[in-house]
Amino acid sequence: MAGVAPFFITGANAKIKLNGVTLAFCTDLSYSVIVNHATPVVLGMYEASSIEPLSYKVSGGLTVVRYANNVKEELESKGYKTPVNVSPDGNGVGNWTKNSGQDLGSRILSSGAFGNDGRAQENFNPSKLQNGTFFDIEIYQKMPQDGEIRGIARLRNVRLVRMDGRINKKSTLMEQFQFQAIYLDGDSFIADFSGTGQQHE
Repeated sequence: MAGVAPFFITGANAKIKLNGVTLAFCTDLSYSVIVNHATPVVLGMYEASSIEPLSYKVSGGLTVVRYANNVKEELESKGYKTPVNVSPDGNGVGNWTKNSGQDLGSRILSSGAFGNDGRAQENFNPSKLQNGTFFDIEIYQKMPQDGEIRGIARLRNVRLVRMDGRINKKSTLMEQFQFQAIYLDGDSFIADFSGTGQQHE
């Protein structure tokens, strides 16, 4: 495939955004959709008569290489070079707060109203758990030719359910997060609401 421009999605050309904010130094992200099924059996038959969906669940995880608040500004003031386009406020979970009002790089992913202010840290604050908000995770492909981004997938209405930190003398501080989400949209479809529940009446 010599001479063919790269078009596969890899960690090198992907961007991960939380409510429109690029999550700096996110080293990996995984997600899965599980649709549980049952196989009803009719009396007098040995084989299942159908395969029926029972529930839909989205879950996953991501890992972030941490840096702290004010480190970028302090180092630059002393003449050191730091990575570009990273927040001076650090990349802790409490800084994933910008609204999702930006162009998602895809007509499909940008349709409809979704997301809110993404106060992700409330998922780990006991005093805020009851009123904690959802946020969205969006995955983009950065085009090598012009730097434009194209929406690939969106995890909608995400809540963090676990955070693990890991550091030793020979490595940087890594924070691993596990999450659950209500919907997963792709660049070719939107996961629609399935029925009429109490919360939507």
